[in-house]
Amino acid sequence: MLRVLARPKWIGALVLALVVASLFAWLGKWQLDSAIRSVQGEDVPAASQPALGLGELATPQEGLYDASIGRAVTFEGVVDPRDFDVVHNRLQGEALGVWVVGHVLVTDDGTREYVIGDASAAAPGLAVVVGWAPDEATGRAVVERLAAETPSLEEGEVQSFAGRLEYGQAPERPRGESADDAVVTMAPAQLVNRWAEHRTPAYGSYVILEKATGLASDATSAIEPVQFGSSQANPQFNLLNVFYAIEWAVFAIFAIFIWWRLARDEYGRELAAAGTAEDALALEIRREKLRALAARRREQDAEQAGPAQPPADGS
Repeated sequence: MLRVLARPKWIGALVLALVVASLFAWLGKWQLDSAIRSVQGEDVPAASQPALGLGELATPQEGLYDASIGRAVTFEGVVDPRDFDVVHNRLQGEALGVWVVGHVLVTDDGTREYVIGDASAAAPGLAVVVGWAPDEATGRAVVERLAAETPSLEEGEVQSFAGRLEYGQAPERPRGESADDAVVTMAPAQLVNRWAEHRTPAYGSYVILEKATGLASDATSAIEPVQFGSSQANPQFNLLNVFYAIEWAVFAIFAIFIWWRLARDEYGRELAAAGTAEDALALEIRREKLRALAARRREQDAEQAGPAQPPADGS
């Protein structure tokens, strides 16, 4: 076996297998380090990164990358006073309440400008969260005040907004004691259908406002800003990264195993070939011995018989 492994062909194959195994081992270490960082909190949370223009992270009628969720964004727009609403089943810490939400027509997303009423560059609609109320009655009262005190679209001025970008949730049917037309998830696709005017395009994501900028401050005094939980408040070990690390380790071992198995198969074939040749030689030797033995017996039989006797003369 060692003679086979020492051949240049198999030494080169071993080097290649070690290179592949090293690559797999490095990938496994990278996955394991990622899992460890998820516990140690070394990854930079999206909430702590600098604010970007809304247009750098989100596009109307398109989804979001995971890295964009929770990022601080800024934009400019005009509030539509007709579209304030409440979203049920919203937690603030451990308290259950409602969100007061609104509708902003984005006029500047940081990358381009839009015009309200211009079909060629229509301002897209964006759902925004104004704040949290402890109950629906408080939320409805704030909605009524905001609708009454916010200028109309024609009279409203462009305001600057800042908040956190979030991925839109899927609509759900109300359950329990909620009214049939209640909104129970922060689903922009559902809110668009409740707006006074169905404007397209619209963002599939939404923004939780840090401050009720551009909104009547007295009207929002009864609600609280939505709390942003730290993404590292309850760090958890990322088991998916661990499984990937184990997978890469198995691949590394398999690369070495393949090299050893191929070399062993060649060694086995050579042994089989050598064994066949030895068996053939032994059989031929045996046949020669049998021929020689048969010849000697014939000679012995001839000697024992002696010379032939002439027939006796009867006369």
